[in-house]
Amino acid sequence: MSEQVWKSDLNAGNKTTANNTWAAAVFRYFCGVVRWTQTDMKELDKLTRRVMAKTGNHHVRAAVERVHLPRKRGGRGVTCIEHMWEREVVACVAYLAGSEDNQTKGVVRFLLRQADLIR
Repeated sequence: MSEQVWKSDLNAGNKTTANNTWAAAVFRYFCGVVRWTQTDMKELDKLTRRVMAKTGNHHVRAAVERVHLPRKRGGRGVTCIEHMWEREVVACVAYLAGSEDNQTKGVVRFLLRQADLIR
């Protein structure tokens, strides 16, 4: 999906928007379901940069940080997978924490205990 976006005849801003809207949405859908490691997310970011370089949208030796900087600040504006995962997890926990259901509250307590074990 991502390669089709970056190969298209859209201008650079629209390619970035399309990537952030369509390709990143597939990852976002699985954020709370699949257990992603930091390495997996970094590999997905590398893959995106590799596809951008292969299709002529970003130079191989260009600064990696520029890919994720907003376009208004001189970057490409591509969403960072790691930051997206963090936002999705926080939003999920906030949604679950606001629930009045006892079972949901139990799930939140379990997730918070698991988070303490991970750290």
